[in-house]
Amino acid sequence: MISASWQEKCVSLNHDWLMNRFLVDLGSFLNILDDRIEDSILERRFVQYVLPQWPKRSIEAIQLVATFETEMSPRKLFERAPLNRCAPETMNWLPDLVHYLWLARCRVQDLLEEANNALALADAAYSRLIQLLTTCPNTQSALHLRQYREKFTAFRSTCEVASKAINRFPSRIEIV
Repeated sequence: MISASWQEKCVSLNHDWLMNRFLVDLGSFLNILDDRIEDSILERRFVQYVLPQWPKRSIEAIQLVATFETEMSPRKLFERAPLNRCAPETMNWLPDLVHYLWLARCRVQDLLEEANNALALADAAYSRLIQLLTTCPNTQSALHLRQYREKFTAFRSTCEVASKAINRFPSRIEIV
């Protein structure tokens, strides 16, 4: 399948990691801060091990978004049979026409802008949170971290928006 690697990266990043691990852990951590649940392992490890996963994964998400247009354009279909057997004269114009029609009809630039903006907001919320946490005397204690709950919640909200923006990308090459 064409662009399976892009699709696999998208699923791995957004569904497997962001939605089903990171946001779940962040939600559980907020429940710890609210005294709704007890999880001493997550309480001790969240700030040190879970939260710091964001910067690396954010870079992956930004790279994923940056490669979407190239990797998921229907122009890629002209690299394989049967379309790669088009006459050279046709190959000079048809793949580009298909690409430009796809850009317009699928509102690709809007998808890219939405995802990039959402990731930038999540990065900014993460930076604000990390800056505040430098003043926390004990980042392994819910008691000490409760005062930052609003910033944890804001970060979670921006991560959810980023996940939804990434989820809007088509999961297969769209034929226009």
